[in-house]
Amino acid sequence: MSTASTPAIVFDQLTKSYSSAGDAPQSALGPLTGTIEQGSFVSLVGPSGCGKSTALKLIAGLLTPSSGNVSVHAKNDLSYVFQDATLMPWASVFDNVYLPFKLAGVPRAVIEEEVMASLDRVGLADRAQAFPRELSGGMKMRVSIARALITDPKVLLMDEPFAALDEFTREKLDDELLDLWRAQKWTVLFVTHSIYESVYLSQRVMVLSQNPGQLIGDVQVDAPYPRGQAFRESTVYFEACRAVSAAMRGGPPGFSSANAEAHSR
Repeated sequence: MSTASTPAIVFDQLTKSYSSAGDAPQSALGPLTGTIEQGSFVSLVGPSGCGKSTALKLIAGLLTPSSGNVSVHAKNDLSYVFQDATLMPWASVFDNVYLPFKLAGVPRAVIEEEVMASLDRVGLADRAQAFPRELSGGMKMRVSIARALITDPKVLLMDEPFAALDEFTREKLDDELLDLWRAQKWTVLFVTHSIYESVYLSQRVMVLSQNPGQLIGDVQVDAPYPRGQAFRESTVYFEACRAVSAAMRGGPPGFSSANAEAHSR
């Protein structure tokens, strides 16, 4: 699947530092420079504390850069999915998904069809009146994704959304996410600690160094979609995983899975 050449997100010498009273500022990210194209699926990996979540929050405008800048195409059409589902336990699935429009003052009756359509996308239309306590961990995360999708975003930021789930559920949701991405043509930036998940999902894996996070690897995964078990067992998959792992250890900064056979010899 080819991606558009128009930039969706551009980092330009982006940095973020934190400071506490009496202490010198500590750099958490950057300088980070790079471009993510519209319609692409990109994963961001790196050691704990390297600034992956910080990068997402800077993109979303939840944090202010210390220096440099980040520009986002369709800034007002951006949604954020956090690691925790962050659902209101006292509210139904429907009301949790309706929340963004409730906060905007849109009457429930006006948006009901859109809420149900968003739930249908993630396979939960029949659980609209259920409460979070009645849902599995995977279902809760689907509700969180449905809430992100209700605003019809162009850019979807996902911060380790499946990290707390068992491997079987995680793989299932990975496949469902890819189906939605291909259908909706979003730009997705996906943070994960899993090299295997990043390669399975992505067209490209950006690797950040230990704190402060700087780009030390950019692995292209040249494998078609849809993907499945055959891809997980392929030479392309294993060699791309090896390339990401090598980049995290300070190895070669770039890799194209089109060259997988050459790398394996």
